[in-house]
Amino acid sequence: MPASLYQFIESKKYQDFLLALMEYCRELFRLENKQQVLEQEAVQRSFPVPKVLPSEKKKLDEKAKIMANAYSWIVFSKKSISDRAMSQCSSFMQFKSKILANQKQDENFYESMLLFSVKCLREAFEVSDLPKLEEEVARLFRSNAFNITERRLLHEERVAKHPILN
Repeated sequence: MPASLYQFIESKKYQDFLLALMEYCRELFRLENKQQVLEQEAVQRSFPVPKVLPSEKKKLDEKAKIMANAYSWIVFSKKSISDRAMSQCSSFMQFKSKILANQKQDENFYESMLLFSVKCLREAFEVSDLPKLEEEVARLFRSNAFNITERRLLHEERVAKHPILN
């Protein structure tokens, strides 16, 4: 576990993020469970399947925005390089090389933070919802923008097809 994570998990920004993530997942799972019940009842009664109300979807969207805002504050406050190191960069190439030098540390920090968050939230959810929790966090934070493993595999696949790219 990265040393910077130990300090970070005690911060208010992380606590806000964790609470927002929990609230979002709870609302999402509640809506999914409600939809499943509505579908089962509709099948039993031979009625068309009713849809979740727009107001309930709006509530989920609001919780997603709060969570995204909390996460964005983490991203902006947990910079790859310090202000002092940034001020010493006199060109784009120097800046980029410092960022790339810290890339592995950043990956370790965010990956550890997400794994730790899932472990913390496990106590707040039913055992039956734990696989959904892990899947949802992975979907949210390892999507195309954040999924380092998927991007690496895609790059390796391209290099295998076109060795000249290596």
